[in-house]
Amino acid sequence: MKSKLPIYFLPVMFVIFLFYGYSLQDDPNLVDLSTEKSSQARDNNLPGTTTAIGDSCFGAGQEKHDDGSFESGYGWITTITDGRFVIKFKPTTYPWKYNKFCVGLTTLPAEADSMKFDIVIYDTTGAGGGPGNLLGTLTNQTARPILIFPTFSWFSYDIASVAGTLVNSGSVYIGIKFDAAAVGNTNKFVMADETAPLWPGYSWSIAGPWDPIQGTFVDYRCLAMRTMGATPSGGACNTIANTWVNRPVVPNACYFGASAWIGDTLYFQAPTSGGVGTTTMYRYTYGGAWTTGVPMPGPLVGGSMVNCNGKLYYIGGSPASITTGGTTVYEYTPSTGTWTTKAPLPVALSGHQAVSWGDSVIIVVGGPYTGSAANLAHHYYRPSSNTWGTTTNSLPAGQGRRTFGMAISGNKIVMSSGFNTLFLKSTYVGTIGSNGSIITWVSAPEVPTVHTGLSRPGSTAFGDYFFLVCGERGPSGGYYDTTHVFSVSSNSWVARITNIPFKRSNIMGHVTARCISDTVSLFCPAGYGNLTGSGLGAATDLFHITRTGILTSTGNLSSIVPEKYELSQNYPNPFNPTTKITFSIPKLSFVSLKVYDVAGKELKTLVNEIRGASTYTVEFDASNLSSGLYFYTLKTENFEQTKKMIVVK
Repeated sequence: MKSKLPIYFLPVMFVIFLFYGYSLQDDPNLVDLSTEKSSQARDNNLPGTTTAIGDSCFGAGQEKHDDGSFESGYGWITTITDGRFVIKFKPTTYPWKYNKFCVGLTTLPAEADSMKFDIVIYDTTGAGGGPGNLLGTLTNQTARPILIFPTFSWFSYDIASVAGTLVNSGSVYIGIKFDAAAVGNTNKFVMADETAPLWPGYSWSIAGPWDPIQGTFVDYRCLAMRTMGATPSGGACNTIANTWVNRPVVPNACYFGASAWIGDTLYFQAPTSGGVGTTTMYRYTYGGAWTTGVPMPGPLVGGSMVNCNGKLYYIGGSPASITTGGTTVYEYTPSTGTWTTKAPLPVALSGHQAVSWGDSVIIVVGGPYTGSAANLAHHYYRPSSNTWGTTTNSLPAGQGRRTFGMAISGNKIVMSSGFNTLFLKSTYVGTIGSNGSIITWVSAPEVPTVHTGLSRPGSTAFGDYFFLVCGERGPSGGYYDTTHVFSVSSNSWVARITNIPFKRSNIMGHVTARCISDTVSLFCPAGYGNLTGSGLGAATDLFHITRTGILTSTGNLSSIVPEKYELSQNYPNPFNPTTKITFSIPKLSFVSLKVYDVAGKELKTLVNEIRGASTYTVEFDASNLSSGLYFYTLKTENFEQTKKMIVVK
């Protein structure tokens, strides 16, 4: 139960209420401080407001999941031997280096104005996708001065040297662990947002285990924890390798397999050399050799495999052949080395594709192998609840397909090529709605190939780029040797990588991408084909990756990726009512493009997000503005420029 205790602080003439929260973790000393939910509780991201002081991790590279209002504070009223709070942090692009951690703290009157704690970082392999392995710790940190509730203080800490802050995929949990030896830690609280959308957060009390914070504090939505980060120096991965090289062969020749990375390990599910299902799972670490992993519970082929929240999910397929669909779903937990059977697919599928969105939803599109043209549905799986949903008419009419390429970039899914009743080279980009149940598909340019289409290609994405790798050539067959590169932001095919040593198809789930030493490399194990691309093919155990060279082939990427930051003059100028503004950025950057009047008042934000290296054009509509002089400013971490424009009506 919770009791409400009014406490009067006469010197400052206000009333607050303490909600004593009796923990589901059997810790009655956990406390929830609750205030009136008013605009006075907002920090609005700005340090030094009337209710909050300190560095709140404001600026480019910020990651926050609160809405700026903090109505409460969570903590312990007595010395806690082991108390921890963490929330999830998930980059929007990879690789990503977290270099600063900020936390909002408050205290009660008559308490010491300082607190000691460790900053802790965990992976997401725990129960239900919660905190798992401890990745790094920054010990013996001090926060001072801490303001009295409902006011609070932001504190920032340099975490760049802490293990676990370089994230190549997925998410991490970052937070604080109370110093058990510090008596002054009693009645110290982490500020809590109780109005934002719910964001994953966990608490640990004394002996554990980790519990979702909302299990203890029902009004919890997010904690006052934020980070700053950037693409690591030398790790922007704007360079894409364009030369295929050999790596250790896969232990057996196979095709119609499935690959996914978890951390530094590539997992590859390998059917037989005849395309029959197996339980075999291989593991590969860059620079090392293949080893045998934990086998799946049952033999499968023709399914899809993804990493979602640090776990593998193998979805669909059947034991006998890709031509037969199935509903099986297996989940693999690396920390325990165990496979678990999960809720089945709503329909039997093979030759489909799956992507993981936001570490919380797996989206399945396409298939089955027979009758795919009529299947316009997409299915969405939520690992946290082990439930499936289906949207029956998701794809545009006539765009059902199987054995195609698909990958995800941010909240956009790129689907290309494949086969239904004919070889396809059509491309569609789908924007995922708020909960994964709705995808809005828009036609994109066809794959720029002389063939009528490509079936059974590999595919992957990294940052802004989607890669469509090899495949079966339409209409007469044969094996393709070219990788086409699509820019999601510019909605165009921008480059090609040619001359893979072994021309192949039957690799829909084989291809992955990874940033290694500031260069994007594609990984393509096994497949089916031959050295020439024509004639009879066979299963192969060859393993190729792109590792050397810079992508300068036809569709020269260097002509697409600018050499410098640049803001162009809008055109037309003067204008009424619309004009276009073009800008270029040479590397992954947080970009702000805003419009101001002559007094410096901000009128419109045109861009305010992380974007990959490219040239962009945005349209500005001045229908609501009067004639006159206006300014537009482009700002990144390393560049700022302002230009004039004139509205004439």
